Amino acid sequence: VTANVRTVRNIPLVLKGDNIPGYVEVRGEILMPWSVFEELNREREVQEEPLFANPRNAASGTLKMQDSKVVAARKLESSVYYLMGEGLPSDSHFENMELARKWGLNVSATMKKCCSLEEVFEFLKYWDVARK
Repeated sequence: VTANVRTVRNIPLVLKGDNIPGYVEVRGEILMPWSVFEELNREREVQEEPLFANPRNAASGTLKMQDSKVVAARKLESSVYYLMGEGLPSDSHFENMELARKWGLNVSATMKKCCSLEEVFEFLKYWDVARK
């Protein structure tokens, strides 16, 4: 899987910038954009191959493939959602995600810092409508 993850274009092989701890664990997920998913399923339909049920299954199946060239052609993307490690520059999750972005990692542009439970519920309510 490591060789295949290296083909994901928005995962830097080396972090850039300052304040990078000696050890950091980056957590995230590998995604297949909807446009790529739809194109892949059109190709599979023409070739009379089984269609993928959703982009998540397609991304997972792609990462398990033996041929890294095919994996690279599928244009997978990453999205980082958490950093762990000793000596992280901040105790704030939000600030660490901002740093991850500066290091070259892909962090969701829709991330928001909420300072109260009310703000959290407002943000959830917004996305409950916006994602439809």
